[in-house]
Amino acid sequence: MQASDKIIKFIAKREGFVAKAMRPLPNDRWTVGYGSTFIDGRPVGPNDTMTQEQAMEQLKKNVEAIALPLSHLCPPGITQNQFDAIVSLCYNIGLQRFIVSVTGKKFIAGSNVSDRLPMFNKSNGVEIAGLTKRRLAEKLIYDARDYGNVG
Repeated sequence: MQASDKIIKFIAKREGFVAKAMRPLPNDRWTVGYGSTFIDGRPVGPNDTMTQEQAMEQLKKNVEAIALPLSHLCPPGITQNQFDAIVSLCYNIGLQRFIVSVTGKKFIAGSNVSDRLPMFNKSNGVEIAGLTKRRLAEKLIYDARDYGNVG
């Protein structure tokens, strides 16, 4: 299974484009483009920059790097929108973190994890409004195939 163009647009919109590297939250890693934390295998640093075209190419590579291994872990009967919602979550929290989480284990086992998505809305134990909003949007994708206004 592959990530849809809709989810790539959704992630781009939710991440927002930044040309010069920044830290979204004080304890976060450096990011550039559409939330990329690595460029060509190396961590993003404070002086890294990216054009919007480069950022979109990097986003597609990053999404593919999540979607490919995730597709091998998906339970039978998974829908495109459910897969996409999990890809978006993994893009934000990391594939490995998802796989080892209770939610990831339940997903892989074939359970509906829709109600668990909003739980991933904290940074260092503090609820982040933007993450709460994103998780609710991912839940809508998972449940109702509602990608919102993705452009």
